[in-house]
Amino acid sequence: MTLRRLCLIFGFFIFALSLSSTSAAETEAVSITGSESGVSVFPRISYFEDPEYRLTVHEAAALEQAGRFKVVASGYSGIGYPSSSIWMAFKLHNSTDEEHTLYLEYLNHIPEDIWLFQRDVSSPEEFDEDFSTIREAGAKRPLNQLRPVFETILKPGETRQYFVKTADKTGQAVYVDFLIWNPKALESAKTLEIVFYSTVFGIFLIIMLLSLILFISLRQSSFLYYSGYIFFSILVWGKTSGLIPNITNSASLIEHFWIYSGLMVAFAMMFGRAFLQTKKYLPKLDILLRLNVLVGVSQIPLFYLGMYSLSIDFLKVSMLGFPLLIFSGLLRWRQGNSLALIFSGAWLLYTYAVFSYPFRDNGLLVQDITALHIPIIAAIVETTLLFITLTLQARQTQKANEKIEQDYLLLVQNHAAELEKQVEEKTRQLLSEKQRAEKEARTDALTNIANRRSFICNGKRIISQSKQDNTLCGMIQMDADFFKSVNDRYGHAAGDKALQSMAQSICESIRSNDVAARMGGEEFAIITPCTDLKTLTLVAERIRKKIETSVIIHDEQSFQVTCSFGCALYQPNDDLDSLLQRADQALYVAKKTGRNCVKIEGYEC
Repeated sequence: MTLRRLCLIFGFFIFALSLSSTSAAETEAVSITGSESGVSVFPRISYFEDPEYRLTVHEAAALEQAGRFKVVASGYSGIGYPSSSIWMAFKLHNSTDEEHTLYLEYLNHIPEDIWLFQRDVSSPEEFDEDFSTIREAGAKRPLNQLRPVFETILKPGETRQYFVKTADKTGQAVYVDFLIWNPKALESAKTLEIVFYSTVFGIFLIIMLLSLILFISLRQSSFLYYSGYIFFSILVWGKTSGLIPNITNSASLIEHFWIYSGLMVAFAMMFGRAFLQTKKYLPKLDILLRLNVLVGVSQIPLFYLGMYSLSIDFLKVSMLGFPLLIFSGLLRWRQGNSLALIFSGAWLLYTYAVFSYPFRDNGLLVQDITALHIPIIAAIVETTLLFITLTLQARQTQKANEKIEQDYLLLVQNHAAELEKQVEEKTRQLLSEKQRAEKEARTDALTNIANRRSFICNGKRIISQSKQDNTLCGMIQMDADFFKSVNDRYGHAAGDKALQSMAQSICESIRSNDVAARMGGEEFAIITPCTDLKTLTLVAERIRKKIETSVIIHDEQSFQVTCSFGCALYQPNDDLDSLLQRADQALYVAKKTGRNCVKIEGYEC
């Protein structure tokens, strides 16, 4: 009767996984304000299945325009394990009067390859493309994150359209959703997440090492099976959390996720059999547990043969062993094994952690940041509880030997201190990385001078000081002439080198208390305190001549660039925006009157 109930529960589970309704619909643009902190674009996102992996972004855009894309109608973003490439489409609209830089985070790190195409809806033929793959360590992705993250910049009032393509032929889950982050919120979330996962996997490692040591000391097979279970759990949860793809591009670690999952299940079953002694006390259930070991291992050759779907099905069947472990533990508790109740409670937590994934994958539960972390927490609690039961069992069987017990306790204390030391060292490293990241956040990565955000902060400070001291300050706005032709003729790498050369010329031509920054694209700005209009013009002219005479060499080709300059002097009641605007007006005149020249407010020079 009990086995029949288990089969009915498992049948309902398989039936539930098959449910994920969709419908065709037109999605609206998501309105943004620049303060987003993990805001979901779901359900204002649609998708299309490309079973032949052949669609281009323009073809996908045409299909979306024709209403061929669908939206998930189940209320949650998971659509299961499609064997096709998935295209997603959504729009963002900047409803503010300011330009905003935002980051788009995909809620699942697992897809092997993912592309993001974006364009201004007013320029429908032009797409910018970013690419991320779990085969590359996090530092080589568009942004170093646990999951794929892409940058987007929306101008005031702009609506941008996004197309996302996933490519994975190993039957991984797909979520039709993205989260929107402002840079500060994303950096904070990333730091907390890395600290969290570093602590979790540090605990995993320590428990695994302790289990191995206890196996060597006590020669109990349950410790060996448990350490094997922890080892493959580290690989499984490391990939599920995104930590392994973030730090390594090892093809073996990344691409063999299902194999590690099968081995994890097999070691879990062997550990349960050894801990509960089911062969002696529960012989009929022991047969089912051994069959689960066989099923978990059998999916490995299927995976290597390229039968990914069947391999995953074998793995799902083997996971029926987790409820079986819970039931076996309860029976052993009723037989008088008090530790078996803790064992069952631990596997109840782990069953939740494991089964929550397919339910989220198939759109039956919500997938968000909290849902990503709860299974990891459940797994570490389960691991800790199981380790406690193991140590208690060891104490029960070895309590007659006082010396071994004392040595064991001392060993636990030493390793606990080592764990604390490792966590403290990791925390120090993370704080150092945070400080480095904060410095990079103030610096333009390409030119190594201040970025727009840093310039605005320093510019406001200089203007405030000028007001307080009743002194003058000046603003120079500069922009490269015909810069698009440089990219078109010599390539974007040459354009980047030209921008670096311009930044170097600026730095060599200004004073130490002047502030220069790249404002975006080929546009730079300099604010100089304690100056007058004549000196300001001389500074701009000096920079102009230096840039004009600089020869840039790229791929055995040499070329030169020129810049146009607009200058404005601080006036009473000026703020940074008005000073920038007047300098920009002068720059506009310089562009209109021949370029490669300096114009001051009043447009004479």
